[in-house]
Amino acid sequence: MRLTSAGPTTLHRRRRGTPRRASAAVVVAALVALGLTACTDDGGESGESPESLADDLAAALTADSTRLGETEDGGDADGDGQGEAGSGSGRGAGAGADSDADADDRPALAGLDFSGAAPDVAATDFAAIVEGLDGTAATVSAQQVSGDGDTRTATLAWSWAVTEDESWDYTSEATLEQDGGAWTVVWDRALVEPGLGADDVLDVTTTTPERGEITGARGRCWSPSGRSSATGSTRPR
Repeated sequence: MRLTSAGPTTLHRRRRGTPRRASAAVVVAALVALGLTACTDDGGESGESPESLADDLAAALTADSTRLGETEDGGDADGDGQGEAGSGSGRGAGAGADSDADADDRPALAGLDFSGAAPDVAATDFAAIVEGLDGTAATVSAQQVSGDGDTRTATLAWSWAVTEDESWDYTSEATLEQDGGAWTVVWDRALVEPGLGADDVLDVTTTTPERGEITGARGRCWSPSGRSSATGSTRPR
């Protein structure tokens, strides 16, 4: 199903395998010197609010989209593309560099807490969803978090840079749950694009538009489709 048309390049989803921010009410109370501390239901024991988690999720999706896009474009995910031997400074130095490169290449999504899927599974699933976008990257931002209790809904705004001048923009929703005092993201492929099913991925296609006819006065065709001719005037001798 075609999702959008942005000039000659179009993003759409396909079957895999086929060719406000809610403003929190703050209650301020005077606490006399009795060693009392204040806590909020939003933050839980960990202190992270659902709004903060939504921001972290949006930042991780943006970072992983950019990283995967650079990889698709032929970039070196490990750095400057030099060989494993490095500058010959020794095995220990080489091992340290490899360790740093591996840490830098770790998906940002793998650093979040998810329910319903392990962080690495969520990161791998996201990579599979966007694999067919040929380097197209997205910018994601958290617009609002609504709801109350132990379940909240975060609205994410997506903007895919289809071309230099055009983008594909939409919103999706992510469910956040509080479990044991900590907020987690419920992993669902639909938080990437609302219409994605279990076997759907995103894809990009580029089409060449057909040249139209050039007509003159009274609808007379000067340049029919598929044929060209030169017109002009010559000075008499």
